[in-house]
Amino acid sequence: MGNDRNKLLSLEEHISESSRILGLRSIPHIVVEERGLPNARTNLSKILITTAALEIFTEEEQFAIIDHELGHISNKYKDWIFYAYLMLPFIAFMMLMWIGLSVLPVLSTMVLLFSLLLFVILRFPLNQWIIKLKRRSEFEADGISAKLGNKDALVSALVKLKPLLNENGGSRDSYNSIVQLIFRFYFSKNNVYPSIEERIERLKRY
Repeated sequence: MGNDRNKLLSLEEHISESSRILGLRSIPHIVVEERGLPNARTNLSKILITTAALEIFTEEEQFAIIDHELGHISNKYKDWIFYAYLMLPFIAFMMLMWIGLSVLPVLSTMVLLFSLLLFVILRFPLNQWIIKLKRRSEFEADGISAKLGNKDALVSALVKLKPLLNENGGSRDSYNSIVQLIFRFYFSKNNVYPSIEERIERLKRY
């Protein structure tokens, strides 16, 4: 328990220092998730890292991963566009809920159907651009981590991660299963994120 607390304190100190270097207005909090797959992600206000990641990766690798997530926060506008695209089918419906007209079931259903129709119309023109935007966001987050001095540690973490993902059939916990299902619905394939090989190849340029 004490060792885990020391790890979190060390990560929080690192986040504070990296946030200062990147000029972030606020310092994200770190949250530990009890999940079996090594992973980290951000909702742009906090960084979530799994217990498996804390156990499997070295401290230097954890710092590299954390700085990758800070890279997303630093470059958050690309991710905002991505998440706005994911919300596209529901925007009109949410606006309807916000103005209080959801008490009219027929109207609510019509608006939701209109939202879905709008998404179908816009999906294909925007699809490839959104994929390219998300892939660029991942490469840029890797680049920020590398520029903060984590190039070798991040490559090491990615090399370590690849066989673990293969052993688990990619990602089989509930969170990642939901994410993959959403991506199949929106993108019809799972290449929204660049492969580990592509990320390592890009990192070699720094």
